Amino acid sequence: MTRLGMGLDEHHFLSDDAMNRVLYVLERYKSTCAQWHATDIQVMATSATRDAKNRHEFLAKIHELGLTCQVLSGDQEANLSYYGAISDLSIHKSFLVCDIGGGSTEIISGSSVKIDSKMSIDVGSSRLTRQFFHHDPVLEDELFACRSYLKERLNISLQRPSSAVFVGGSATTCAMMMHGISIKDAYRVHHKRIDRQKLKDLLFQLSKQTIKQRQQEWRGLPPKRAEVILAGGLVLDVLLDELGEVVSIASLRDLLYGVLL
Repeated sequence: MTRLGMGLDEHHFLSDDAMNRVLYVLERYKSTCAQWHATDIQVMATSATRDAKNRHEFLAKIHELGLTCQVLSGDQEANLSYYGAISDLSIHKSFLVCDIGGGSTEIISGSSVKIDSKMSIDVGSSRLTRQFFHHDPVLEDELFACRSYLKERLNISLQRPSSAVFVGGSATTCAMMMHGISIKDAYRVHHKRIDRQKLKDLLFQLSKQTIKQRQQEWRGLPPKRAEVILAGGLVLDVLLDELGEVVSIASLRDLLYGVLL
């Protein structure tokens, strides 16, 4: 997790530290690709880069590494997330795919052959954490304000699908924590059910803990995600309330898998 969007909401610029964190990771990835003789390398950026006034500076720095980065629109991001998520599901169903990211959430509905509707909403785990959570542990007023904001932003008419598929780190991490799956066994979370009441219980516990306590207690929680998992889980919780009694699962097949397809 490079936290590219850190500070973006206040200044609308990607910080030098954030860009350098990403560039460091890209250098490592490029080296790994060379070791495995991989030549078809695709680099894509999403919400934080879309919103940044200095995105061209960032893209130029990536180009200096010998890589070309495509900035995905919200529409493209939604398409890729959807087809990645449903790629190993039954073809005879209607789907709602929700990709909860750090800066935005994509909500897409359709079938195995076409997308019926899609939207990209500027709510995500990192963005919400920066906007609402300023104490550790969070205050009840902060939690209430965040949930109220999400209810307003996610107050959308969602047709009930056969299955709801949640992708992205917030959803899969919450599912791992609820099912007691460790980080080293993360593959086991694929298609695990997301229970509404168990999620609410999890979020209540997280809201009472400091970031350090979360890191120490939850074996399914990557340490760098401990700060933002509560906000990401709240997005998931509000969306589940909007959907009602619909079978909801976590999926490891997301935007990246959509790119591969």
